[in-house]
Amino acid sequence: MLVSMMEVLAAVAAVMATVGPVGRRLPPRTQAVMVTGAAVGSALSWLCILGVSAAPLVLRPPGVRALVGLPTNGLEVRQTLPMAVSAVATAALGATLLALAVRAWRRGPAARDLWQLSRRPAVCTVDGMAVVRSDQAFAVALPGCPGRVVVSSAMFGALDADERRVLLAHEQCHLRSGHYLFRWATRLAAAVFPPARRLVPDCDFALERWADEQAAITVGDRRVAARALVRAALAAMSPLPGALAFPASAVTRRVAALGAAPPKMRWLSLSWLALLALA
Repeated sequence: MLVSMMEVLAAVAAVMATVGPVGRRLPPRTQAVMVTGAAVGSALSWLCILGVSAAPLVLRPPGVRALVGLPTNGLEVRQTLPMAVSAVATAALGATLLALAVRAWRRGPAARDLWQLSRRPAVCTVDGMAVVRSDQAFAVALPGCPGRVVVSSAMFGALDADERRVLLAHEQCHLRSGHYLFRWATRLAAAVFPPARRLVPDCDFALERWADEQAAITVGDRRVAARALVRAALAAMSPLPGALAFPASAVTRRVAALGAAPPKMRWLSLSWLALLALA
């Protein structure tokens, strides 16, 4: 059993070490899916390893077996691993579940702020954007049924008509493609499996690049999309907590990407990572 666990960990380590460099060579949509899948897959693999390792110790008391629906009599729990390994795995599993609960709890204030923002009355609605009165420049894609794009009056006034089209297309891409699910999934996976934390910035950047490319396609001009990105970044000195935004330090990379040709699919790189994932 220990050999099998080491094989799983080796496969997870190979995927974690490869998904970042390979993903940066692929279109942002593919990169976001790959990075999120790698983070979630690694977290699930880690939970399975901890669960299998802790099971001989956790399932030994009859009360626990009754709680999970296993027979309390006639079932022998064999100790296939050293007791010390099961004890360490049990402690690690408890710590992992606690970290997951803490992460979900800490997301509460940000979710509350976004919910309050979604309830704010709009001064006006322009091309599907709800403009709210605020001196802070921001634009937020709020998920829901239906979702809502909220733009502050400061951000609305900082952009011209073409740049507002870019902004709207960018935020609508976040809504239609469910980018919040990608963000939440990678953060919860990082809480379960700490090495996956290095994938969170890659996922965030890929999501922003995904929306940038979609906005450029919508307006039909990559230069206008790049100009809108620069103007919006200059206007937004500090992004709204919990919103789909990105630090200004990455804006130059996004602008440079819009100044180049649209990214192409590299099937060889994608095939290599797929083979690692299957292994």
